[in-house]
Amino acid sequence: MKNEYGFADVYLEEEDFIDESGEMDSKSYALIDYIEVSEEYRKQGYGREILMAAIKEAKEINDTVKIIAHEYDSDVIGIDELVRFYESCGFKVEDALENGNVLMEM
Repeated sequence: MKNEYGFADVYLEEEDFIDESGEMDSKSYALIDYIEVSEEYRKQGYGREILMAAIKEAKEINDTVKIIAHEYDSDVIGIDELVRFYESCGFKVEDALENGNVLMEM
């Protein structure tokens, strides 16, 4: 998803796991992996606009939508502020990843 203000990467992700009976299974979900807002448009609501468009696109791919909160340049936005922003858009924290990122699900 891309517009004049920035972009978001949205794609289908598959996750393999072992179910309760010990059998291998998989589940899929739409992943919003990265959102970028051009510097001149930051702090003006365009990030939310891009995210909402990405969520709409993601829901067309799969009912389950996840996003990864990456800690970008700390001068732009810190991980805690980013997580709060995603929460305000309907996501909930699913897992804190070893690399410092946060996986969230809608």
